[in-house]
Amino acid sequence: NPMELVVQAPFYDADDYIDALVSSSMEQMPDEYDMVLFSYHSIPERHLFKPDPAEHCLTKDCCDRPCETHKFCYKAQVMRTTRRFVEKAGIPDDKWTVAFQSRLGRDPWLLPVTADAFEEFPEKGYKRIAVVSASFISDCLETLEELDMEGQESFMESGGEEYTAIRCLNEDSRWIDVLERMVNDFTKGETQEAEMARTAENEKGFAAWKRRFYVWNKESANRVPRIEK
Repeated sequence: NPMELVVQAPFYDADDYIDALVSSSMEQMPDEYDMVLFSYHSIPERHLFKPDPAEHCLTKDCCDRPCETHKFCYKAQVMRTTRRFVEKAGIPDDKWTVAFQSRLGRDPWLLPVTADAFEEFPEKGYKRIAVVSASFISDCLETLEELDMEGQESFMESGGEEYTAIRCLNEDSRWIDVLERMVNDFTKGETQEAEMARTAENEKGFAAWKRRFYVWNKESANRVPRIEK
């Protein structure tokens, strides 16, 4: 019999995940800092537009305004993770920001860029920073080399004084408990039922736009609506 594959539903704002992420990160947080940078892996902007028939994404305050598109929007979801983190951790609004790393190619990607932030922070008076890479569950090249080595070097050469790299969840026991809960939910059938319900809801929500799609105009960097005939 062919193997059945079930994909874990997004857990960017699951209570136990947020609890594990905040607890692990705050244990590593320095007592004094000027800014906490949440660095997430970037994606091309066009990836946000594909599931966005309402033309909501990348408009003013789009991640703060309720919209059905948020169910599929990477940027909205990472912003939700960040806001839940800072609320639970008690980080003041003027001491955290978000940027995006690992950009490739020539297409427009999400802004601002993490590498630019490292160079600009010291000029803005942020000379003691902590970096949280919440889009990565485990440390990898993007965290160990791109952030901890290249990022730290760039920040210090630009006038920074203290750079704290917050380790990912890795094998933290609280994260393992979250994984155990996910597995238990699946074995009980809860994940499968939830995924079926979510799929049905998504199909219903997009029924009105099922014949409409968007193409990316690289020259003008605008979305061009086109109706399939």
